Amino acid sequence: MLDVEKIEKALLSTFATITSLTAGVTIFYSQIPEGLLNACAVIVEGDATGNEPEIPKFPVQVIGKFALRKDAMTAYSKVMQGLPIYGDRTVTVDTNKYVVISGILKKGNGGVYPVTENGTKLWYFSMNAIACIKSTTT
Repeated sequence: MLDVEKIEKALLSTFATITSLTAGVTIFYSQIPEGLLNACAVIVEGDATGNEPEIPKFPVQVIGKFALRKDAMTAYSKVMQGLPIYGDRTVTVDTNKYVVISGILKKGNGGVYPVTENGTKLWYFSMNAIACIKSTTT
């Protein structure tokens, strides 16, 4: 079984590059920290690998939470324009720990939508993808 946290960290690095956001500051893995605005998160939702010999596949959701619609649209557009990604890329996630991503593909549609939190109108985005993970180090 592949380590989901390592995969999320590798995808975080990849999506930080795509969006020009800073890992651990404006883009995170697993969730957007509570109370933070103008940030994104990369979430691995499980393992979608079937029972046939194939590269392991993981459903991924990229979410964003912004004060302004234009900022949500900009981040969403960068994510959508940055995909698909084909070809093996090795991502360092910790000292001597690597994940080899062989592709990230869009899955379905996403979008930007308004949400009211504590009386304040915010703008969220969500998009789905499939990450093909060739290997991870232990």
